[in-house]
Amino acid sequence: MEFHSNGRLATVKVTEELDANGVEQLIVKLAMLRSEMTPPVPMKPPSEPDGDRHILAANDSELMVALQASGRFRIWMRNIGIGWCGYSVPASTAVAMARFVLSRAAPGDPALDLIGNSDGKRH
Repeated sequence: MEFHSNGRLATVKVTEELDANGVEQLIVKLAMLRSEMTPPVPMKPPSEPDGDRHILAANDSELMVALQASGRFRIWMRNIGIGWCGYSVPASTAVAMARFVLSRAAPGDPALDLIGNSDGKRH
């Protein structure tokens, strides 16, 4: 595989067959390449797909949240196409997310199990 970018345009050359692991590696390399390009990924998600933008959404995805030694929270989300993505967020963001979920969850909702005192819950 060959990857080249000038920051605005990228050239990718894949000449070999890829198994599932190879495709995951390609996705990671493409994401790293994209992170260095302009324009940057918008800070707000699109509300709907438009001509050039697509929304990669996953329904009923696996989710895991863990407290890191640094005091930040690692949020892992699974997508059947791209694998696991990890996001490290400050405690203030995690607390705001927890309050949002708790304020909208019905009693007995499985979402309530996600927000507890353990180091991580997988759903």
